[in-house]
Amino acid sequence: KMLAKYLNIVKKPKVDLKPIDGYCGDGVIVLDKKKFLNSEGKLRKEVSYYLTEPEKYFDDEKIIEGLEVLKKSDRILVQPFVESKPFYNPNTKKHHNGAIRYIAMVHSEGGDISVHHVGGYVRLAQKPISDSMDSCVANLAKGASAVPLLERDQNRLEQWVNIALPHFYRR
Repeated sequence: KMLAKYLNIVKKPKVDLKPIDGYCGDGVIVLDKKKFLNSEGKLRKEVSYYLTEPEKYFDDEKIIEGLEVLKKSDRILVQPFVESKPFYNPNTKKHHNGAIRYIAMVHSEGGDISVHHVGGYVRLAQKPISDSMDSCVANLAKGASAVPLLERDQNRLEQWVNIALPHFYRR
């Protein structure tokens, strides 16, 4: 019931499921919410059915493999799948989904908060943007590649971090 309620609240059309216990990218899958919910917003089947016999419900081998890993995990994280900005991959000459990794340090003295930017990079999914699972997961252990942030992305990120991080830190 909780999962159905959550899936109905999430405004994104896709969700990702992943084991919490560090499987180096194994078990990470992205699914359309329609696979889980009927027109009334109720679960089509209990999640245990999908985990027990994934091949009955899915024809994508990557999803079936991922569900096999999730079956072994004690805890599974379900979260909205947020489409990334398309990032150009110079190796494939195509756009990929990506996940930014960025490091900033906060210094606080006498109530003044300053942010020191170390920098970051983008992890690009193994395959160019498509419906393939390999185009959704940007995990280095699964073949993702790392590229530097473009200067304009770095500048936009720094501006956002300069506002958001001190606000978060004060809270």
